[in-house]
Formats: sequence, C-alpha cells, structure tokens
Amino acid sequence: MRQTLIGIVAVTLLFGGQPIAAQPAHSGNPILPGWYADPEAHVFEGQYWIYPTYSAPYGEQTFLDAFSSNDLVTWTRHPHVLDTADVRWAHRAVWAPSIVQKDGWYYLFFGANDIQNDRQQGGIGVARSRSPAGPFKDWLGKPLVDAFHNGAQPIDQMVFRDVDGTYYIAYGGWGHCNIAKLNADFTGLVPFPDGTTFKEITPKGYVEGVFMLVKDGKYYLMWSEGGWTGPDYAVAYAVGTSPFGPFERVGKILQQDPTVATGAGHHSVLHADGSPNWYIVYHRRPLGETDRNHRVVSIDTLRFDAQGFIQPVVITKSGVAADPLPPVPAQNPPDWTEPFPPFRIAGNLYYVGSKGLASYLIATPEGHVLINSDLEANVPMITASVESLGFRFEDVKVLLISHAHWDHDAGSALVKRMTGASYMVMDADVPVVESGGARDFHYGDRTDLRYPAVKVDRVLHDGDEVRLGGAVLTA
Repeated sequence: MRQTLIGIVAVTLLFGGQPIAAQPAHSGNPILPGWYADPEAHVFEGQYWIYPTYSAPYGEQTFLDAFSSNDLVTWTRHPHVLDTADVRWAHRAVWAPSIVQKDGWYYLFFGANDIQNDRQQGGIGVARSRSPAGPFKDWLGKPLVDAFHNGAQPIDQMVFRDVDGTYYIAYGGWGHCNIAKLNADFTGLVPFPDGTTFKEITPKGYVEGVFMLVKDGKYYLMWSEGGWTGPDYAVAYAVGTSPFGPFERVGKILQQDPTVATGAGHHSVLHADGSPNWYIVYHRRPLGETDRNHRVVSIDTLRFDAQGFIQPVVITKSGVAADPLPPVPAQNPPDWTEPFPPFRIAGNLYYVGSKGLASYLIATPEGHVLINSDLEANVPMITASVESLGFRFEDVKVLLISHAHWDHDAGSALVKRMTGASYMVMDADVPVVESGGARDFHYGDRTDLRYPAVKVDRVLHDGDEVRLGGAVLTA
C-alpha cells in the first residue's frame, strides 16, 4: 500500500518526466472587498490603482476610497481619499471618479449631488492631491460643470489626454454624452473654434458611463447601456477617428452571464505602458443579490482582434493572473523642477530654466527664440520666468533644442500649442522628437521617458542660420 501511495504521488507531481509548473496566483472576482461600483483603473508610481464609487444609498455616498496593488492580486485600501467635508458644495451622491496626473499633481474629477435640473447645486467637480492616495482637496470651490448641456446630466465623467497632449472631459447621463476641452490647469473649459463649449457625441444605445480609449490611431468610445439596477446592464462601444467621432457603433462587449454574475457594466480599461496585457475593470451584481446597491468590482481580460475590434469579454469567477509591475524607475533629480530666478546673461540673452535644467531666451523686437523646452512639467515655470522678465511667452516665435533627450525636449509639444512657435531641429534629432523619444538611441526602450511627439517645422543642418529680429544663430 505504501508503494502504491508513493506511485500516485509521483504521477501527480510529474508529467512526461517533468515537474508540473505551479499555477500562477489569480485575482479572483470580485477583486475588492465590499460594495463598490463605477471603477476607474490606472497605473501610477509603479502600482495599479482603482478608484470606485462607494455603492450605497445616495445620502451615504459622501466619500471615495481608493485601492492599490503591485500585482492585481493583493489590494490595499486607502480610505476616504476624497470626503465631502473638503468639498463644501457636495453633500451626497459622490460618483464615478476619474483621475489624471499632470504637472506633479493628481486631479480627481467626480460627480456629486445627482442634480435633476439647473436650479439645483451640484454636477462635476475637481479635487487634487500630490499623491494618488490623496487626500484630495477641492480645487475650484464650485462644480466645473454645473448644468445640463445638450440634455446630458453632469455625471459619469471621464478625463483623458489625447495623443497631442490636449485634455478632454467626456461625460453624461440621461442618454446623452458630451465632450469638452479642459484648460491648462483644469480650472475651466476652452470653447471650440465654432464658439461652442460642449459637443454632443452620443452614439446609438448610449445611456451613461462613458470611457474613451485611444489605441493604434483609433478612438474607442465605450459606454454602459440598459438599466443599472437590472440584470441587462452592459457595456458597448463604437469606433471613430477623433475624440469627436463620428462614432460608428460596433456592439456589446460586456454583459451578464447568468451562471457567474448579472448587471455587468460601468467599466474602465487598464493597461500598463509596454505591456501586452489589457484588462477591463467593471462592476457587477453577485448572483442572488437583489439590493440595487450590492455591486462589486471585478476584472477580466480585454482582447483586440487583428483588425482592432474588441472581442466579447468572458466574465469569470477567477479573474486574471498576477501581473506584477516592473520596479519604478529612478526619479528625476529634484533640482530639475526647482524654480530658479531668471536673469540676463548678456545683451538680449536670458536664463529662464530651472535650477537643474537649462533653458534660454533670446529676445528680439520681432519675437523671441526659446532654446530648450525641458520637461513638460517645467513649461509653466519657464513661462513664468519669461514673463517676469517683462516679455510675453506667446511672443516666442522659434523653438530650438540643444539635444533631443526627454529632459530638454519633453515640453516642446506644449510650448508649440501655447505659442505657435516654429520648431527647428537638427537633422539627426528629427526622428527622435517626431517619435516622442521612441527612436532615441540611448533611451528609446524606456517607455517611462517617452513624451508627446511633435512635428518639426524646419530641419536644420550644420551651417544653417536661424534669423529673427536681427539675431542670427548658426547651427
């Protein structure tokens, strides 16, 4: 008998003469403990983050929690990253957080108060923090969007950065979806060239829960449809060629499985730069639950076919395999973003950079030349330095760089948008800047050092001259 047991154990441990590989850990579903819904997922500072709605009666929805993980399996709760105690105009129904990182800040957009008409106070607000773990404090002291436009209730916002660095907010309930352009510091909205501020982009079947994804040149507009309290809640999508569409509906990709869960919807898409793995993070209702607020956050694999269409999602009880993130790269030296007093070097040449990164201004009667845009986060600092010297930043007519590494060029796209300057680059550096650093011979494989690509206006060669207002620079 003892020999037989040993033989059984040996067969169990060996297959084809080789040990059976241990199965990777799985997240399981739901991935978060407790009742939560409307999750938005991100990668920040080398960790996965999920920001959900606390799923409870509206009067109890006065805060937002966040969750972080290194591998999608083990999650840490960060309680009350936003609380209505810090938002004087919000008092109930705090919903559907959306968060972006910009210029050293994390901006959290949220809906509050579930307004039913323009006479009520509430809508979409903005809070910010230096950390993804909060605490987030009210940034505006009032809602960013406080009324109905094009029939859209101001809820279920999603903020995203377009490929050119522009930030947009898409939002809307009651079957209407709007898009608007955010200004540089997220304190307001920028009208479009036709004078309108809110453009309706509602696709067929849209109800709420918009999410925008840009992949391989295609804009995927995703949303929830059906009733959020019922089993038929689902996610569908359309495809367009710009953030404004037009969007052609493709179909549903996420819906209930009566053997697993019901009411699957209001999702986000999670993807780490450089990873082949894509995930859909969403809420659903466990089997047997009838309370409309009993919703849980789950995660499953999202797949695209060869033509770029999203394949129907298989909702599971097992979730996804552990997917550890690589170590966080070394941080930039602190003095790179430390302000430094601007000063005149000689004649019409001025220093306008930070303590650790150089940037120079050549002032002329016909406009100015800026040499080095430095980090994107440094552009507001450079702007302030130029203007403190008595010049207008918008009068920069020519933008040059000393070399094409990210630390001297990452802000060029932003400078061009702000000034309309002609971007002139040495011939060998053109492929680097026009690829956003992807073709940098030294840092090209560092996806964390990529920056917004920008089209070069003039290619310079050795001996070429750049002339402006009596100033002559020779390449």
